[in-house]
Amino acid sequence: MSVNHLFTFRVHDTRIRGRGCEQCQRLFRFDANFFGEYKAFCQDEFIPLLAGSSWADMALIAISAGVGEEMLFRGVLQSSLGTWFGSGWGLSVASVLFGLLHPISLPYVFLMVLVGFYFGGTYLLTGNLLTVMVTHAVYDFALMTYLLKFTTYQGERRDVIPQVDPDADIDDRDES
Repeated sequence: MSVNHLFTFRVHDTRIRGRGCEQCQRLFRFDANFFGEYKAFCQDEFIPLLAGSSWADMALIAISAGVGEEMLFRGVLQSSLGTWFGSGWGLSVASVLFGLLHPISLPYVFLMVLVGFYFGGTYLLTGNLLTVMVTHAVYDFALMTYLLKFTTYQGERRDVIPQVDPDADIDDRDES
């Protein structure tokens, strides 16, 4: 079996992914208290950790997470378990493990299990690992952008992504 089809981007795959995104958006319409622990984690841990990250930093983090996690969960776990026990078991076990390895809060784990089923289902439908990697990376980048650019932190609206001055000379940076 050739591996080339796993990394070929097809427009048809994005249409399948788009329908799933509409379903995922409905999940975010829960009461705000449902994700209280997640919000606290973001404000106390995530935003301060990434504050000051550039757009390039966030893109690199998102791409690394999208590629790495999808290679592990879909490319290795789901595929291997699917071969041994059937595609349903492979999808289920990989999705549950995906959720359990995102332990911010119990509701978030549950949400990530659903997202794992979405990514895994997309992979089953398309047979294309690149589609799932790109989807994951775009999701992570959009989430980081939203949290760092458009949310409030400790009661005040902040723009924690540094602005880039295209006229600045690279040598003028403080190297201390």
